[in-house]
Amino acid sequence: RQTPLMGTILLVAGAGLLTANDALIKIAINSHALGQVMLIRSVFSMLTVLVCLPLLGGWQNLRINNGRGVTLCAGLLVISVMIFPVSMRYLPLADAIILAYTSPLWVIILAPVLIRERTWWPQWLAVALGFVGACLVVKPGFGMHWAVTLPLFVALLVGVRDIVTRRIAATENAIAILALANLMTILIAAVLAPFNWQPMLPSMWGVLAGAGVLFAVSQVIIVMAFRYAEAAVLSTLKYSAILFAVLYGYGLWGDVPDLLALVGAVCIILSGIAIIRFRRTPG
Repeated sequence: RQTPLMGTILLVAGAGLLTANDALIKIAINSHALGQVMLIRSVFSMLTVLVCLPLLGGWQNLRINNGRGVTLCAGLLVISVMIFPVSMRYLPLADAIILAYTSPLWVIILAPVLIRERTWWPQWLAVALGFVGACLVVKPGFGMHWAVTLPLFVALLVGVRDIVTRRIAATENAIAILALANLMTILIAAVLAPFNWQPMLPSMWGVLAGAGVLFAVSQVIIVMAFRYAEAAVLSTLKYSAILFAVLYGYGLWGDVPDLLALVGAVCIILSGIAIIRFRRTPG
């Protein structure tokens, strides 16, 4: 049964929890190696997914029908979650997340090539607006930090992942993709972690355990949100993550995005909304 209000509440809550996970990862990545951070976070995330399975219909949700598509989708997620924390070592949380949310631009750019999906001029105008927004956040030529390329690359990976998801969504469960991505991350991080492993205080274990739980629960909540409302209603609400990022960044580190970054964020949000609004091509 469609309940848009419940869907809205769940989607916004999921965006807030996912961004809180990013904030906790930023805390950990500033003092510990990437492999160690991602190994511990992913173990707790995997355990949370397994605990939540009964709420989502049971073990059958882990069934995979399109092995190649699910592996590709999960692999793209793994690469993005391994790269994004590195950017947060050098960038304010809000700037990193704003740039990562340029992914709808890449969907419009790549969809005609990868899946022969037609696009039309309002979508390309939205891409241009999003590009302007990204430039305002990056500020090329004004002391631009090299790390801004990382969330932009993550946005590219997310865009490709969204295209792959479109092709497999009819037969595959998002929880199966999440579980496989967690497993792949654990395996990769387990190889990297021993090289730079450092003793951790109990409080840091708590930070990473919390990040793992938040990451998994946020994904579960977002999946549940789409059971209550249509994707067209909920998709634009994912940009609430930018507001959460600004709040967390200010509360934890005193970061306040400058005026250009805020204007850029508005441009990116409007661009994403326009792309979703004009998602159906003429003819």
